[in-house]
Amino acid sequence: MGENRELLHMRPGSSRSPSQHSEVVELRPARPGSGASVGAPPSLRDEFREKVRNRVLDTAAAAAVEHGWQQLRMTELARTTGVARSTVFREFGTKHGLARALVAREADRLLGEIARALAHSRSWDVGLLGAFRATLRAREASPLLAAVLSTDHDDAALLSFLTVRSAPILAEARRLLSTYLRAHHPPRPDVVLEDAVDTLVRAAVSYVLVPELDRDDTAERLLGLAHRLLAAPLDHLAPAHRSSRPG
Repeated sequence: MGENRELLHMRPGSSRSPSQHSEVVELRPARPGSGASVGAPPSLRDEFREKVRNRVLDTAAAAAVEHGWQQLRMTELARTTGVARSTVFREFGTKHGLARALVAREADRLLGEIARALAHSRSWDVGLLGAFRATLRAREASPLLAAVLSTDHDDAALLSFLTVRSAPILAEARRLLSTYLRAHHPPRPDVVLEDAVDTLVRAAVSYVLVPELDRDDTAERLLGLAHRLLAAPLDHLAPAHRSSRPG
């Protein structure tokens, strides 16, 4: 992202605030060598770029919720947000890229909620219970997610990033949970921990996609599954897993 830092350029003839949607905001590539150094606080240019990016994403999310993703047009999105069409296409590439960015932002928000639930726990199981509850709140906390998972919307492009193209989200969730359990749960062999984490992440996501029970009941059920998976004796592992057991 650092290589794509851009400079704000506003079309001449207007002195109004950049936040007004009647203006067309255009972001041009920065000059080589003008970017901030690694570890430095974000520049005003970078902060404004992020603000413009979020404006586009907010408008796209609202349009997808109200009208469905299939009805969204990139040119109309640029006009509605007051951002130059060239900037929208340069930032997201295509409508497919915009969909990926929307889902990635929702995933980042959810992972942030999960991380906060884990960080404020007094024991590993209380942390997991909080993480499961945060995950199961995802649909009601995100109008976009609720719309995409609703049968009223034919949003296959967005849905695919939550299902068949969800590998990056699942990988980050597994990393977050594995790191937490290694720090807070009594030691378990890597194979036990990794299998438990993978199963728990996939089970939690399945309940988000197709909720069947009360949210608190579901969280308790997932916690019970975690206890059983993490307590599994090595003698019950498949032979291939037993062979990788630490000596």
